[in-house]
Amino acid sequence: HEAVRSLFAKEHGLETWIFQASWVPQHLASGSAVLIGLALLFEARPASKLSFRRSLPAGLMIAAGFGMSTWVGGLTFAICATSILVYKAASTGAGDHLRLAWQWGSAAAVAIVFASPFIYNQLPFLDLRGGHTAVVGLHPYPVLADTHVSDPLNLAAFWLLLLPAYMPALFIPSVICQWRCFSSRPVAGQSVLFLSILMYSSLAVSWLLRSQLANNDLGWRAVIIAVLAMTVLAALELSRNNASPAKYVCVGLLAIALLDGSRFALMNAKGNGKWMKDPIPDSAWQSIQRHTTTKDRILSNPHGYSAIESFGVNVMWTLKSNRNSCFQSADFVRAYQRTWSFDEIRAIDAELQLFFDGKIAASKISPLLSKLECSKVLIVEADRIWQSKQLLKSANLEPVSSGAGWKLLAPSTPSAGSIAD
Repeated sequence: HEAVRSLFAKEHGLETWIFQASWVPQHLASGSAVLIGLALLFEARPASKLSFRRSLPAGLMIAAGFGMSTWVGGLTFAICATSILVYKAASTGAGDHLRLAWQWGSAAAVAIVFASPFIYNQLPFLDLRGGHTAVVGLHPYPVLADTHVSDPLNLAAFWLLLLPAYMPALFIPSVICQWRCFSSRPVAGQSVLFLSILMYSSLAVSWLLRSQLANNDLGWRAVIIAVLAMTVLAALELSRNNASPAKYVCVGLLAIALLDGSRFALMNAKGNGKWMKDPIPDSAWQSIQRHTTTKDRILSNPHGYSAIESFGVNVMWTLKSNRNSCFQSADFVRAYQRTWSFDEIRAIDAELQLFFDGKIAASKISPLLSKLECSKVLIVEADRIWQSKQLLKSANLEPVSSGAGWKLLAPSTPSAGSIAD
């Protein structure tokens, strides 16, 4: 088992339906909206009269998809839509090209109008690093260990090894369905063609492109449109009234997938006790809400949840306190701010680690808090600075509120005082 695993790169896996439904359902909803919007445009026939009958609902669905996920409803949609539009233009008579342009152009206009608030919100991220790095880059998905991502073996392994092994109950029946339909051209051929274009366009995004903000969110999420398309294709193949060996293979793969999916669903329902143990007491959250305002920016240990979190972007702190954090975590800041470079963020994170470990020079604390615009500081007993009372005093940090195992501090002012809870 270990010998087989050593052949493959240690990369975050593609996120299929159950993972995204459990962790980031907005991407799943976005993929569904994109699929519906593109289906409306694909099935539209060039009419003798120009009409909004299909382009209006299609544009609304596309705008909704973008609003829920830039990666799925924005970039992945754009590539899927381009592929479908190329096919439609090639298969439509020259006399109908103007009407086709009207259908797609009017849908695009509706989508842009209704998505404009979201587009405006996302525009700053195009210059997120002040030109230091592009938001998206050409970077093939790493499959094989000890092989460069652009190596032909790695490129082929994505289709020949990763997808059949990672999504066997979807990918293999979908390929069989496509082979049957395109070889015999049944009535369902156009629907299968539409779903196949979506499937391969979506998978190509995960295969060749990579988001470069904090992680490869694009590669992990783009696959959801393909998952939805493959679900329909696999269901079509399983519904065929035949008893071929391929049918038995597909049924067997589905049975295995259902067993594993049931295990995952049970794990979701049961939960994990260690993730339910908050290292910060509830009394601290309640006190923070009483003794701060929504204008306060509060600093807590960015690594305070490292023992219980799966990713370095835990937002439990801000959700429970209903207050802004001045430095949530290095990964979170990398993804959502545009002031500092990656190196500067790592340097700030290291300096904060020294602060919460009680190893920072007192003279550096005030400039650090000013740089991050922190108005309050929360420390808990697990932070080593808890024992460094002299360091806190030298840095002019005085208690605003305190309780069992926690203290809320602020730079001293003439009116500063201590309120015990």
